[in-house]
Amino acid sequence: MFLFQSSTKTLNPDKFERLVQSLMEKLGATSAIIPSKNDKSKTTEGFGDVDVVATFEQIQHIICVQAKFHRGQTGSWAIKQLEDYNDLEKQEQGYTFAYWAITTAPSYSDEVIKDREINPRQIKLINGY
Repeated sequence: MFLFQSSTKTLNPDKFERLVQSLMEKLGATSAIIPSKNDKSKTTEGFGDVDVVATFEQIQHIICVQAKFHRGQTGSWAIKQLEDYNDLEKQEQGYTFAYWAITTAPSYSDEVIKDREINPRQIKLINGY
């Protein structure tokens, strides 16, 4: 069953980010924030972006999420944005990181699968199914 099928009728990109934020809190995140889109201080090339940063203090783990509100297929831009995002200040404090791309679309393009395979960063792909 298509997980976000009925939700896409009432959601928009901002609401989808807030839904992901809420889901991270339900999973037990100590904090789940939606960072400013204008702050590029944590990027290497200047286009990196995450939509939700969920911190789990007890296990010193952070999940950085790129949330895409799409129909059809999601392309490789989500992966490129996650690759460019770099939160070094928390790494120095002993945190581990996970990178997730979540889309309302039923699938990711073949390019995404290829990009993920050659990417040194392990990015979890979660689609609408």
